[in-house]
Amino acid sequence: MKKNHVQLTCIAGGYPAPTYKWFREDYQVDNPIFTEIDPLSDSRFILSGGTLMIDKPDAENDNAKYHCTATNKFGVIR
Repeated sequence: MKKNHVQLTCIAGGYPAPTYKWFREDYQVDNPIFTEIDPLSDSRFILSGGTLMIDKPDAENDNAKYHCTATNKFGVIR
């Protein structure tokens, strides 16, 4: 049975509250390439706070490492 969506969650605290970005990690000739997830370019991606949802994931196209960053005026964590 195929899942309808996959949900990844990133939790970070801070004041002011952080903003989140999600990235996909691919490799080209053994060098990592980090591509920011943009829900405006692919409607299957839904970002809400620190949560990334992938609607109707595809094992071939969506198989990758994903990571998030949380940012506020004091810095960035990954």
